[in-house]
Amino acid sequence: MSALDLFASAMGAFVIIAVIMFPYFPNMGDSPGQVARAREEMQAEIDSLAAELAECQTENSQCQVELSQTQAQLSQSEAELAQCQENLQGMSQALETCEIALTKTYIVVIISWSSQGDDVDLHVVDPLGREYYYDAISFPNSPARMEEDNVNGPGNEIWQHPEATPGAYKIYYNYYSRSTGPANVRGFVLHKEGRLALPSRTLHNVGDKPLIATIYVDETGRVSLR
Repeated sequence: MSALDLFASAMGAFVIIAVIMFPYFPNMGDSPGQVARAREEMQAEIDSLAAELAECQTENSQCQVELSQTQAQLSQSEAELAQCQENLQGMSQALETCEIALTKTYIVVIISWSSQGDDVDLHVVDPLGREYYYDAISFPNSPARMEEDNVNGPGNEIWQHPEATPGAYKIYYNYYSRSTGPANVRGFVLHKEGRLALPSRTLHNVGDKPLIATIYVDETGRVSLR
C-alpha cells in the first residue's frame, strides 16, 4: 500500500507540473514553418548585412582612390611650390646682380694739348691716395691704369678705371717740359652716363701742377665733377 501511495503521489505531482508548464511548450505542429520563416528572416538579415559590408568596402575603396589622388595632387603642388621658390631665388639673385652692376661705373680721363714739343703729364689720385702717372701706370689689386703717355706735343694722355669705386678722384695737369709753350690743356671725363668736360688750363712754367678738378663717384655709381 505504501508503494501504491508513493506512485500515486508521484503521478499527481507530474500532472500538476505538466499543467503548469503546458502554456510554455511550443506548438510542435507548426514548428517546421516557423523554422523556415526564421531561416528566411535570418538569411535576409545576413544578406542585408553582407550588402552593407560590401557597400562599406566599396566606399572604403573609393575613399582610398580619392586619398591617393589627393596625395598625388599635394605632391605635385609641393613640387610646383619648390620650383617657384627656386625660380624666385634665382630672380632675387639676378636682381641683386643687376643692382650691384648698376652701382658700378667706369671712368676714362683724357687730356690733350696742342703746343709743339711740350710734355704735359696727367696725374690721377684715387680715393686710396694712389697716384697714377707715367712713372706709376698701375697698382696691385687695382684694374685702373695709365693707358697712354705722350712726351712730345701735340699729344694726349689717357687714364681709365673699368670699375671705379666710390670716392673722390683728383685730377692734376703737370707741365713736365717746355719747348714752345705755353701749353693750353683741355680734357674731359667719360663715364657710363655720359661725358663731363674738365676745366681748360694754360700752363706757363715747367713744374706747374695745379689741381684741375675732383671727380666724385657715389654709392649708386653716379659721377659728378667739382
